[in-house]
Amino acid sequence: MKISTRNLLIEYLKKCEFVNPPKKMEIYDYALAEEEYLKLINMEKDKIKSIYKFGSIGALGISDIDYLIVFKNTKRDSIGKYHIMNLSNRSRYLFCHNALFINENVFKKLPYWFPFFKLNLVWGEKLYLAKSPSKDINLLLTTQYFINKIPKDLLEYAIVHKKINQRIILAIIYSLKHTNSLLERLGVKNKKRKDFFEKFGKFRSNWFNESDKKNKLISYLSEAVQISLEFMEIFDKILINKFNIKSPETSFKIRINDRNLYFLSNWNKDSYIKKMFSHPRDYQYLLSFGYYLYLWKHSKTFLGKRIAKDFPRDIVYQIPWEIKKLFKIHSETLEEYNNFCRKKFKTSANEYHVLWTKYYSNPFINWIHEKFVKFEAIIFILINRIKQF
Repeated sequence: MKISTRNLLIEYLKKCEFVNPPKKMEIYDYALAEEEYLKLINMEKDKIKSIYKFGSIGALGISDIDYLIVFKNTKRDSIGKYHIMNLSNRSRYLFCHNALFINENVFKKLPYWFPFFKLNLVWGEKLYLAKSPSKDINLLLTTQYFINKIPKDLLEYAIVHKKINQRIILAIIYSLKHTNSLLERLGVKNKKRKDFFEKFGKFRSNWFNESDKKNKLISYLSEAVQISLEFMEIFDKILINKFNIKSPETSFKIRINDRNLYFLSNWNKDSYIKKMFSHPRDYQYLLSFGYYLYLWKHSKTFLGKRIAKDFPRDIVYQIPWEIKKLFKIHSETLEEYNNFCRKKFKTSANEYHVLWTKYYSNPFINWIHEKFVKFEAIIFILINRIKQF
């Protein structure tokens, strides 16, 4: 009897080790963590224009704190001063990752480069976002989200790592609702999927009181993978029918850092999942999605040059002029974001926003660079402790 892809995935996940269980936290723990971080960077506030928080605390002990720091200029600085390694274990757990670092101009163009949800001012001057001239920008943001985050993250943490990172998985499944929101902006509505998000939201919020939580998490994770791939099929139709993206007839592959990205004319969600078991660094997309990298290839940017080196010369997409015009602002803003990080901190923009922004293309050199950034943070911690004595 033929076993369904979802059941295959469930059987695989049952064999995985469960790691990083969420820790019980209260709302005041989040308040204390934010207070500790703001105290940490207090001496640096003359360099900072504003501090924003995005997202919300939907599940205590699972949700993290997301900060966006807007700096006044590109004057060289040490990232160690703003690193969460300086925080207590509890606060570091709640932040989970470093803040995003940008300048004021990049902040104003947020609508052009990433869909930030629930943006709130924490400290400093209130800044205003530029209005997007067209709702079509959501096409680029949704494509970017599909290629950079979902289903990539779901598949990485479900298959590639061979471990169920419980807290991270709970966060990633929940973030799938942002993909749904982006599709809704493009006119797609699905009550069945909303029911899934509501049920999962309750499960996530009630995590510490749930029984048989591991099997339930596996079930939700396998369903989330299916939903994310169904979303890709829906988006493919939007690209072709609503925005008139005309793809080439030939499938192609492009390598970005340690990943292979395949854009396939015969894409199939079941075969994709099965292939992930044997080729966990191969990510597959429907052929229409390749228009986004094709636009990057022809952009006059550092990031575009990285893409052009590996992009097949015979692959051509026909894309409406309006989309090309919006992409020009999109790509130039991301380029400015990346350049700011390079000049300010000798690092790169966050790869959730642009998958190929590693500061060095050589993986070994990039690894050394990342270790150096952490070393900077450790030195800053030691300096602070010496000052306290």
